[in-house]
Amino acid sequence: MSYKRKLPNFLIVGTMRCGTSSLYHYLRSHPQIYLSDIKEPGFLVADYLRHIPKEDPRYDSTQKRILNFQDYQNLFRNHSDEKCIGEATTACLILYESSIKNIKKYLGDIKIIIGLRDPIPRALSNYNYIVKLGFDNNSLAYNIEMENYRLKNNWDPIWAIKKMGFYHEHVNAFVNEFSDVYIYNFDEFVNNTQKIYTDILSFLQVEKVIPRDINLIFNRSSDELNLLGKVANKLVSMKNKYKLKWIQEYDFYYKIRDYICKHQYKKPKKNYMDSIDIDDLFKEYKDELTKINNLLADMNVRGLK
Repeated sequence: MSYKRKLPNFLIVGTMRCGTSSLYHYLRSHPQIYLSDIKEPGFLVADYLRHIPKEDPRYDSTQKRILNFQDYQNLFRNHSDEKCIGEATTACLILYESSIKNIKKYLGDIKIIIGLRDPIPRALSNYNYIVKLGFDNNSLAYNIEMENYRLKNNWDPIWAIKKMGFYHEHVNAFVNEFSDVYIYNFDEFVNNTQKIYTDILSFLQVEKVIPRDINLIFNRSSDELNLLGKVANKLVSMKNKYKLKWIQEYDFYYKIRDYICKHQYKKPKKNYMDSIDIDDLFKEYKDELTKINNLLADMNVRGLK
């Protein structure tokens, strides 16, 4: 089998903090789907990542991404006969000018999956995630104030706390450039996970196989995983990676899993949120919401607010 056939035929391109980690793990357990061991390789936005400055706290982690084509090919070398091959570099959406060019060059007109979330909750989740990872303990207001400077100087897209919520330009570019684009609303994904997941399986044209781990949340921003949560995520990740079907034969695994799902998070040790005028932030998004909701309406996707 040639490398060309082993490269992705679908991508989850964003948005950050819209349930993409959970979706990645659910899809990874499917017998007809192969996803790279690294959720976000970064190769398709390597043109940007190569120029992230050392002053960015994310510098070290971004330089460990997959930045050349040979290494990117190697991510999929263990693919066997799965119908769908994919990865989930969520920076692709906001860095659409670079990513679309590279997707077209290396992968062609493939299937695209996009998750969207109401922009203010998404921004708050983005900020909480940065704090949880220890990259910045300053206030939300400070981080938004610094955003233009950081992005102008090529910092990692994770710092685009406010800008990332201006979806229309990014999403419209993908809709115009690719034949098959599926968009899901984050709130619907949270409230009716199985339905959205089933819709995505239909979009990918694979069998309806629902993982019994579908209630486990991955990469949650506001709370810290407790020890049980870390064990649960690791176990599920290994099961999905190696497709350990033998685990599914034992009811005790699911009883333990269900207990852990209910107790996997502890309250954060410190709250770094400060007072910020949400009304002012909403006013900035108001026109943007009109544009993106018109686009979503044309695609029969529930609007944002």
